[in-house]
Amino acid sequence: MRQVGPVGIVLYSASNKVLELLVSPVRGFGRGLMSVSGHLFGAKKFDELKEMYLYVLKISVISSFIISITFLLLSNLIFKSFFAINMETSVMWISIFGVVVLVAIPFSSISAKMLDGFGKSYFSLLFLILKMGLQAGSILALEKIFDFGGCVLIGITLTEIVFSAVYFIFLNYLFKKFKNKEDYVVLRE
Repeated sequence: MRQVGPVGIVLYSASNKVLELLVSPVRGFGRGLMSVSGHLFGAKKFDELKEMYLYVLKISVISSFIISITFLLLSNLIFKSFFAINMETSVMWISIFGVVVLVAIPFSSISAKMLDGFGKSYFSLLFLILKMGLQAGSILALEKIFDFGGCVLIGITLTEIVFSAVYFIFLNYLFKKFKNKEDYVVLRE
């Protein structure tokens, strides 16, 4: 196993700090969605539930896209506030991968809150555990190819894209199941 050194640690740490700041609007949308989805699920208004999910997802993706473009334009300034090391090339790569991650995150974040809202938090937990495992595995696999923390950036980005798709597909599967009232009883058990 190759060491990525302090550069990898700084990249990972700075990326997470900036990511937490930039995804906070999406998390806010998700928290609002969670309570409304619980109400709609309990009232068995499944069509409205799906409509609400797609609406909040659309707003979250648009917000994330605007935030990611702003982040890309201001990335050097943003990262200078987190560390003083002169790492322009690394900041450029963080910015590029950050844009992709920021646009993918609403799919997993909003979907997880939707699952929480109608009492399926165990699916969110399962997906989170699988996501962490895939992220660690992809970083370890990519470290044989990339140096200077590139494996971390690419691993996080690929994992976020994969699990955004997993969440979205799983939610659409559940919405199809909800259309059949008999399946609703099975899903409640």
